[in-house]
Amino acid sequence: MAFEFFGENVLASMKLLKEKNIYPELTDCGPTLRFIQRMSNLIKAMNSKDIRNSLRADPNCPQNKILTDFLVYLESMHEISKTKHPYGPKSKKVVPQGTVVKQRKTKTSGQRIFVGAEDEITSDAFLGLYVTIRATLELVKYLCNEIGFQFLMTRRLNQDALEHFFGDIRTACGSGSHPDPLIFIQLYRLLSLYSLVKPPRGSNVSGGEIFEALVQLQDLERDKSQDNKEKVIKLIDSIVEESCIADSPESLGQFTPEMTSEKINEEALSLMAGYVSFKVKKMKPAKTCATCAESLVCPNSESPKERERLIEIKTHGGLLRPSDLVYGIILQVEPGIIHTTSQESIHTNTIFSILENIRDHAVFPATGCDEHHKSLISAIVTFYLTVRMHFICRDVNKETALRKKRNKNMAKMARLQTTLAPTVANNTATSIALFNNISSSLKFAEGNSEADDSVQQLQEAMMENEIAVAHRMNALEARLEARDRQYSELQQRHDELLHRYDELQQRHEQQQQCLEQQSQICTEPVARQQNASTERRDVGVQTKYVHCSVFNSEGSAPDCIIS
Repeated sequence: MAFEFFGENVLASMKLLKEKNIYPELTDCGPTLRFIQRMSNLIKAMNSKDIRNSLRADPNCPQNKILTDFLVYLESMHEISKTKHPYGPKSKKVVPQGTVVKQRKTKTSGQRIFVGAEDEITSDAFLGLYVTIRATLELVKYLCNEIGFQFLMTRRLNQDALEHFFGDIRTACGSGSHPDPLIFIQLYRLLSLYSLVKPPRGSNVSGGEIFEALVQLQDLERDKSQDNKEKVIKLIDSIVEESCIADSPESLGQFTPEMTSEKINEEALSLMAGYVSFKVKKMKPAKTCATCAESLVCPNSESPKERERLIEIKTHGGLLRPSDLVYGIILQVEPGIIHTTSQESIHTNTIFSILENIRDHAVFPATGCDEHHKSLISAIVTFYLTVRMHFICRDVNKETALRKKRNKNMAKMARLQTTLAPTVANNTATSIALFNNISSSLKFAEGNSEADDSVQQLQEAMMENEIAVAHRMNALEARLEARDRQYSELQQRHDELLHRYDELQQRHEQQQQCLEQQSQICTEPVARQQNASTERRDVGVQTKYVHCSVFNSEGSAPDCIIS
């Protein structure tokens, strides 16, 4: 949802509505547009999946600049969020005349508080964004400078691939979207086998004997959807063959069908026509014929039209401006789609109903060369119908899922009501019986004056019941007050214990210090004695024996030894 809101579609739509001044509320949405643009750039930089938009360690890389600038912006927002609102409830400043100070009510107390900068961003949000972006920048620096990477596709850092895998497993479960471990293992094995039987598009698997035996199409039963596809293509070709061909787009005005009360958005239709032109250029005959390819796109020399304003807002140099011929063809097809889908519900043969409406009203302009103009129109109509039916079916599936969810909740409520029905019925029956007794007593009292005693007894009983209820309410209030007092006493006791704990902690630290001092005092004499004994032992070793030798003139042995 956040990716959709901070996407380019929302940004382009708001810009277009602001320029056309359709909604007065969007006249001063400039700061909002800048914020959405900043968030959109951040999302694209953190989800790059191709080399062109990859993240690099070079500071001049566009994605690197986006992340660095967002860190600076985030830090400034965090600094602003720390400051208090200048005109808050505790501020002594006088609000200048003309200054708008927004207020809102709290959910708990209902008091009005000032909405200032301190409500802009929380510390948790700031820390999460800051750590994520900073870690990404440090990671790309390490990979490029130390490991030798050239770039980093940041989409590989998220867990979307794992979520998509579990989504495929849950989709394969059918109605049971919460598989247990055993079912998960079985589905994983089945999907692994399926990936071998049906290789992905663009794979480099060559046909072998085993592979051909597994995927031999002629051995399989012919699919009904393939038959319907061929029928649709043949029907479109016949419609193009039978329909009138206008000489120029200007002559389409008198043939444009007024089959729907809904106004067609020209900007959105032009954007869709540009996408159709981009795709049809890669198909035959535009792929092989230069004249047909040129007829699909508006020349660059022509100035942009008013209906192409949305293309100018959304483009980054890759969107095409459709020619008037392609726009005219799509303008003939779209009313038939709107008319059919608004008149009947979507079913298997909806596409055939749409084609019948197109057959009755469509007038196509001549597009491309004389040789290929009919096949080119058929390719444009076929591709546009395919895209439109894809979006229509997607919306129908969303509505069906919501309806199933509502029905499931209603079934739960029905089971709950069935469970509680006996209790409610008993209480209701008791109340009805009491009401009937009171009503009959009152009617009897009105018709018979001798029943005053019965009415008085009934009133006394009701008064006694009211008194008993009042006593019970008073008792409950007294119990609540007693519990409040008990809670306050416990809280006070808790505070006293905390204070006592702090005192004991301080005493413990003081005793620890005293013990350390005493240990130092006790160890000093022992250390002195050890040092003194060591010194005496060293001196004794040096002076234990002193040998003095006195030699006579003949060099005989010593005469004495002096110790």
